[in-house]
Amino acid sequence: MHNLSKKIFSFIKEQNLIHAKDRVIVGVSGGADSVALLHILANMEIKPVLIIAHVNHLLRGKESDDDELFVKEIANKYNLAFETIKADVSDIAKKRKLSLEETGREVRYEFFRQVAEKHNANKIALAHHMDDQAETVIMRLLRGSSGKGIEGMQPKSHNNLFIRPMLQVSKSEIKEYLEKNHYQWRDDSSNNSRKFLRNRIRHELIPILQSYNPNIIQQLCNTAELLGKDELLLDEMAKQVFISSKIDKEHVMLDIKKIRSEAEAIRYRVYKQAIMAMKGDLKKISFRHIKAIENLTLSEKPNSIINLYNNIQVKRCYSSLIFCLKPTSEENPQPMDIKGEGIYQLSDGRRLDIRLTEHIPDRLDSQQKAEFFIDGDSLPFPWELRYFRDGDRFNPSRMNGNKKIKDLFIDLKIPLSERKNIPLLLSENEIFFVVGLRLAEKARPKPSSKHIVSIKISND
Repeated sequence: MHNLSKKIFSFIKEQNLIHAKDRVIVGVSGGADSVALLHILANMEIKPVLIIAHVNHLLRGKESDDDELFVKEIANKYNLAFETIKADVSDIAKKRKLSLEETGREVRYEFFRQVAEKHNANKIALAHHMDDQAETVIMRLLRGSSGKGIEGMQPKSHNNLFIRPMLQVSKSEIKEYLEKNHYQWRDDSSNNSRKFLRNRIRHELIPILQSYNPNIIQQLCNTAELLGKDELLLDEMAKQVFISSKIDKEHVMLDIKKIRSEAEAIRYRVYKQAIMAMKGDLKKISFRHIKAIENLTLSEKPNSIINLYNNIQVKRCYSSLIFCLKPTSEENPQPMDIKGEGIYQLSDGRRLDIRLTEHIPDRLDSQQKAEFFIDGDSLPFPWELRYFRDGDRFNPSRMNGNKKIKDLFIDLKIPLSERKNIPLLLSENEIFFVVGLRLAEKARPKPSSKHIVSIKISND
């Protein structure tokens, strides 16, 4: 057995990557790396079920078509299922407004997942090796990245679907293995193009770094591995904090006091986990976004909102930090006329049941929030129901003088985002009821009142 095979088999066992009963999709481009991976997996003693998947990117004309035929021939040689797709990556890149590199990667991964679903496969094997890892680390350093980014690629993804059995072998080892076994492969001419950043790093930057340290690729991979172990620990610590948050389909709510008590490195990871829960990924989320959330957490302002990428909104609402989707419409609900007794539907789903009544509590100041009593003599119909506007004032019950309704909301800790949806009742253009929250002094029934109006608030 070739040393490379032994090394990869040992790594597969160490990392628990493949078992005998696994069904494994092998991404094969036709290049040296993926061809070597296929040959090695096809000769494993435990014999998992292998399915070959190939993407024709339609970027190199006949060369791309010949790659496809070459991979199909290998599949036939091993009598393996072969799945392929032709994808106009250049056109897709324009539509998605991404680079060719990024688009190609997205297309491949999307197709591999589809093939895995079709064949009921539980693993997707990719041919990334040490040189790829070193290039990835450098790319992320150049673009700016956290420890999570610089840790590079892992032997397996968080859900164990994608696996990388060759992460601990070098490109030179792979080529030596292919040549010794007389295995053929296809060279991709685009790998020499300097228009791609990865190629410039491979052909220009790494040779310069090797002049300072001939072992730079191994050192970069060691650094990535060590960072990966640190990140795994920190992520687990952040997860323990995150699981105490309130999560549903519409929002993630974090307790500000609890988050502030954590170390900064943990806070940043909790923010990312909250975004992941709402968005599904961290694409287009930069350090600038995470820092803005941190400033929101540490701010002395009780209410504030920031908008992240892709309609994700983060709100500071007093003691809570809320991650949610930005509302599609910022318009206020429509006002309505209240001409007399009846049932009136509010925009938030609640109902107002307005009736004349003779029954009132023994003590009017013991009213419950589900039912309020109004002095109909002082506040005759018709009434107007509208929603809060900046600058609104009223004279609260048992208080001398007017008060800004905004100040009432602050006292009651009503989140800033909810204030525009708070209904108000007016009679003759005078606000007498902040619905469900506070009556005006003028609305309080008096012992001499002849007309008492009951307002019941219900949620059905």
